[in-house]
Amino acid sequence: MKAPAGQTSKSANVTIGNTGDGSGYGNLSTVFSVNQSTNWWVDTGANVHVCDDISLFSSYQVARGSTVLMGNGSHASVNGVGMVDLMFTSGKIVQLKNVQHVPSIDMNLVSGSRLTRDGFKLVFESNKVVVSKHGYFIGKGYECGGLFRFSLSDFCNKSVNHICGSVDDEANVWHSRLCHINFGLMSRLSSMCLIPKCTIVKGSKCHSYV
Repeated sequence: MKAPAGQTSKSANVTIGNTGDGSGYGNLSTVFSVNQSTNWWVDTGANVHVCDDISLFSSYQVARGSTVLMGNGSHASVNGVGMVDLMFTSGKIVQLKNVQHVPSIDMNLVSGSRLTRDGFKLVFESNKVVVSKHGYFIGKGYECGGLFRFSLSDFCNKSVNHICGSVDDEANVWHSRLCHINFGLMSRLSSMCLIPKCTIVKGSKCHSYV
């Protein structure tokens, strides 16, 4: 993505190389990234999601053999792959899958092409981007320095990290991330597609307050 005339481009070409880990990205995947660590930016030229902060992952698997080739020719390791949940200021949550964890790259990048592949629609107009799915409004973002930054809210519990290969206890993860709300309310949120589908056992109790 090019910067507007008269501005210095914040973008750098980054190539991710996998060694047959089954992620489906191919051998060389190019992303165009921006050096920002506290925000999430959408880029239609990127074909992978990238995050530098492990604390933002809701599930995580250690990855071996993957590297990132920077525009200056240097390499950086992909430490892991997992899911990151983005809560827009609208209250809607988007779950990013197969997010690459690259701690040495000071940025968080959302691939526009991967969002559309997952059924989301991105409309760029009047210096903003609007995200929807199946006709329902999800969230938006605004242009900043030639790129688009999502308008996101913070989860009240950012410390939840589920590091494993299974999502059997995803209900407990979401229960913690949503500040230990009632499990019945979680079922309603799940049925409304506001949080990912997860199995909630009838009569479940919160062990954090026992």
